[in-house]
Amino acid sequence: MDLDKKRWIVLGLGCLINLCAGSLYGWSVLSVPMESYLNEVCGAGIAAGGLAVVFTVANMVGPITMIPGGRMNDMLGPRWVIFIGGLVFGGGYLPEALLNYLVRLGCGLGMGMVYGCNIGNSVKFFPDKKGLAGGLATASYGISSVIMPPVANALNSSIGVTGTFKVLGIVFLIVICSGGLLTPKCPEDYRPKGYVQEQAQNGSTLEFNWKQMLASADFYLMLFMMTCGAISGLMCISQASGIAQHMISMTVSEAAVAVSVLALFNTAGRIAAGGKEYAELCSLAWRQTFAAHKLVATPEGLPLYLSKENFSNGSIGTVDLSYPSIPIFLLYNVELAKALMNPILDYCSSNRWGKPFAAHDVGR
Repeated sequence: MDLDKKRWIVLGLGCLINLCAGSLYGWSVLSVPMESYLNEVCGAGIAAGGLAVVFTVANMVGPITMIPGGRMNDMLGPRWVIFIGGLVFGGGYLPEALLNYLVRLGCGLGMGMVYGCNIGNSVKFFPDKKGLAGGLATASYGISSVIMPPVANALNSSIGVTGTFKVLGIVFLIVICSGGLLTPKCPEDYRPKGYVQEQAQNGSTLEFNWKQMLASADFYLMLFMMTCGAISGLMCISQASGIAQHMISMTVSEAAVAVSVLALFNTAGRIAAGGKEYAELCSLAWRQTFAAHKLVATPEGLPLYLSKENFSNGSIGTVDLSYPSIPIFLLYNVELAKALMNPILDYCSSNRWGKPFAAHDVGR
């Protein structure tokens, strides 16, 4: 088959593999019933949220194999890298493995091998559509947590939590390993018909090797922003079901739906972000971000950078506006970021606000 056509099959296969590897994002739905089982049947004495450590360990070690995933793909080919990663990842879902730290490490390392190699290989098949290929491959990883909660909840109700883990582990092992063996390596000289490699204004190509990447200041800025976004997102995902059940009194089914909705937006962002059009929107957002803030000073000369809601109730110093706007101030002027936080921190630490969580805005 012509590679220009076959590459779409490779991308689809990669999305299916990532769909299984991303199941860890639905961990909060699985952890609550497993905590109850281990406490009641095994007498493990695990506190509420105690199994979040499984999610933490797996995601902590995942980047160890995820970062060199592209290099491993070049050296060994995607077939064996994904196959081995699928073995250790699927094995980590066995109920007997949950309290074994070495297996947790293996599960995370396997996830990193599968994800890193799969993404790198898929993108190489699409030099003309890198944003689309990377977006679909990562979106399939994210959408797993949309599908996983209701499936896991249904399995829990019918065959119990241990049966659920066994079924999922076996299915993931079969799908990832067999999918890996069917995944070809992208030829080094492959170029789709009609593809012309992009060039910078000085005539050089836009491709960077790893040494050039590490020498670029932009890399560290992107790494910092990605780290902040990933940490906050993973914190929410790992605890979403438990928070919904224990703090908002949702039922198990309702909590599963809430996790799916959260993951659906996660997935949509992966597809929407990237490309020339998105870059143009970001350039417009620069103007809008600065226009939505006002710089003033206190009588003592302390700078206050106040955000303002333009299309709702006109609140000042809104906390949920500060989160998305603060990266641009960290990039261009850290003092503006400090001035943005000054009024919020001052208000929340005053006697006017005595609640254990952040205020919505300055004055409420």
